[in-house]
Amino acid sequence: AHNKFVVVGRNEDEEFSPEAVWTGSTNWTPTGLCTQLNNGIMLVNKDLAERYEAQFKLLAESGDVVSDDLLDSNNQPKRGIPLGDATVDSWFSKLSGEIDNKELVELVKSAKQGVFFVMFQPGNEPVRTLLKMQKEKNLYVRGVATQFTST
Repeated sequence: AHNKFVVVGRNEDEEFSPEAVWTGSTNWTPTGLCTQLNNGIMLVNKDLAERYEAQFKLLAESGDVVSDDLLDSNNQPKRGIPLGDATVDSWFSKLSGEIDNKELVELVKSAKQGVFFVMFQPGNEPVRTLLKMQKEKNLYVRGVATQFTST
């Protein structure tokens, strides 16, 4: 897993002020930008933008290795960031174990009305589970995937 994001902001008095973040599946290469199916979302939120800027700095400091500071930070998602009428949690990879996936599974299992997803080559799982839940719980399930693969 890897992180793909851009922090958008402005320079104020020679200091960068983050205002928004663009994140998703976009590969920031000429062929990735121009020839691949990319999914992205722009989140205009100062708290989230500051979180992503801090992550960028940790990544830059770590270089080509996952430093202890980076791993410690990644293992502690920032929770409850206000975004409109909702709150969001932000996660970054690499993590210790699969704590993010375990939480995602529980979140999806708790869905009461529906689930929307975007996945790159998801394989049979978790799509099979989502479709099973759609039938069992009468959920509205819709998704976008580049292609399905068998595993």
